Amino acid sequence: MLPEKLHSTPVCAVCTGTTLSAYETMKRCTPACAVCSGTTLSAYETMKRCTPACAVCSGTTLSAYETMKQCTPACAVCSGTTLSAYETMKQCTPACAVCSGTTLSAYETMKQCTPACAVCSGTTLSAHETMKQCTPACAVCSGTTLSAHETM
Repeated sequence: MLPEKLHSTPVCAVCTGTTLSAYETMKRCTPACAVCSGTTLSAYETMKRCTPACAVCSGTTLSAYETMKQCTPACAVCSGTTLSAYETMKQCTPACAVCSGTTLSAYETMKQCTPACAVCSGTTLSAHETMKQCTPACAVCSGTTLSAHETM
């Protein structure tokens, strides 16, 4: 269960009673990060408790998720999410990054950023102009569709 109240420490939170019809910014997630009970998130169905391995977990629907800030070094957007207007995903780990300004109209799944960071097979990146180096082992896996993938 999510906590009723937020900690008094400067941790990531969507506070009780807020109304976020277009969830544009999520602040840095820390081990105490939480989405509090009582929030109204019209296009943000499920956000699991943020832990050191902060993640937006499978099954969530983010219809206007413009920006997600850095979660933790183990940041991950888990498989199964639907991001219909995923404009920008900030740096997940010090090496892994999907750069600002990209437009991913059908970005169904981004796998967890690990030292072998990869955007895995089955994803569709309709206007993914530039993806920075994730790690020395970074790869865009087979099966992806990159219609405007200008630079890797």
